[in-house]
Amino acid sequence: GGWCTVLLLRFTVLPSLGVADAIVAVPAVALPIGLGAHLAHVDRAQPARTRRVGLALALLAALAGGWFGLGAVGGLAAVATTTLGAAVGANLALVLADLVGEWRAGRSFVSAPMAEVRA
Repeated sequence: GGWCTVLLLRFTVLPSLGVADAIVAVPAVALPIGLGAHLAHVDRAQPARTRRVGLALALLAALAGGWFGLGAVGGLAAVATTTLGAAVGANLALVLADLVGEWRAGRSFVSAPMAEVRA
């Protein structure tokens, strides 16, 4: 959705840019993916500051992952790897943020049944 909308704007405003150009592909693909990952992850019971940090983290990680994905291959396939990279980046950042939050709170990362198996 985001990439198609940006493509329509690109064709009218800057027709000299390529379809898989970094200026077009990365923000158009990564920002909606980062927003979607944040919305799927967010807990309304969390403080507003924590939610804002999670949103910023998801968006920045999606942009970074999309940029790395864009560089993986060339041509139109770069849009697919940009999408994959943005999804991996946003989700990985949110999972790591959860793990760090649990670690700071002193809670275990392993569920109780798994901890019993290891003991």
